Amino acid sequence: MAAAAPGLAAAALQLIASDEALGLTHEQQKYLRERAAELDLAVVEDLTGAHIMPV
Repeated sequence: MAAAAPGLAAAALQLIASDEALGLTHEQQKYLRERAAELDLAVVEDLTGAHIMPV
């Protein structure tokens, strides 16, 4: 469980930052995305499509 916690927290922060219904400012979104990347960059890349595996 402890090994998965940073990834789960990163995913939650990324999803919150992406939720337009919350009306977050650009700065707030950036802050949340940066904290998410600090927790687990690979998860954030997977969620945003930035982590593309070569074929």
